Amino acid sequence: MTKRKSYSSELKSKVALAAIKGEQTSNELASKFGIHPNQVSSWKREAVQNLPLLFDSKSCPKSSKMNKEKEHLYSQIGRLKVEVNFLKKYRSLGMSTMVKKSHISRGIDNLPIARQCMLLGLSRASYCRSSSAERGESQENLLLMRLIDEEDTSPFL
Repeated sequence: MTKRKSYSSELKSKVALAAIKGEQTSNELASKFGIHPNQVSSWKREAVQNLPLLFDSKSCPKSSKMNKEKEHLYSQIGRLKVEVNFLKKYRSLGMSTMVKKSHISRGIDNLPIARQCMLLGLSRASYCRSSSAERGESQENLLLMRLIDEEDTSPFL
């Protein structure tokens, strides 16, 4: 079984454009590009049929791809603006760790705590460690930990 040939879009467009111009016959184009004459006619017909789509901005796949990329870039710009405003407000070279921790807030839209820590030059672990230590353990957790300890240290294992 022979494998089908696949041609690049550049070759197809070049052949179709030459066929549309009509300076050479289909047979001459076919021998010039090393393809079958029926292929020249097929590509010419396809190019002529799809030519109106080239100028239709609504159905153009490139415009939708560009719109998605534009939306992505705008969202990135928005995120970076939030970060810049955060840095303008809080970044100072002489801040202590405690002061940096006090500037971190859960209420800032689109700026996670991990990103706030990174922007302030504070490790996320040190922020989490201090906030969990301030809260302490709940009574329920203390009870559960005591029961687990009793189970693990029981002499009847």
